[in-house]
Amino acid sequence: ASAAKSSELEAEVAQIEQEQLRVAEERRATEKQFASERGKNFEKLEAAETAASKALVEVSTQRKLHQQALEADNEAVSALSASIAEATASAGKAEEELSKAKAKQEKAHAAHEAGSAALRQRQAQYEADLGMQGSADGAKNL
Repeated sequence: ASAAKSSELEAEVAQIEQEQLRVAEERRATEKQFASERGKNFEKLEAAETAASKALVEVSTQRKLHQQALEADNEAVSALSASIAEATASAGKAEEELSKAKAKQEKAHAAHEAGSAALRQRQAQYEADLGMQGSADGAKNL
């Protein structure tokens, strides 16, 4: 009975050892699968981090280019504003000079007209004087 009990216990121990080997094998297989999955996930994570880093660099570069373009636009607007102000000032000065020149021209024209009128008046006076002198000479001759 003791031998049968011992044999039964040995069979039970052998069965437990077999079960332990099977569980250990399953555990190794599961760990191997998890390690493989973890490796794949790690590779995916690295690829995602690399892509995100590249995107960040691209966004940063685009932002810098946009900022430079904005600064160039602001400089162009400032230069254009300065040119417009300068052109407006020049136009104002030119208009003022033109107004002065017109006033001088009008003054000169008025002086010319006055001179011409005075000359016509003298001519008429001279002719009238000449006519009176001729009448007086004619009367003397009579």
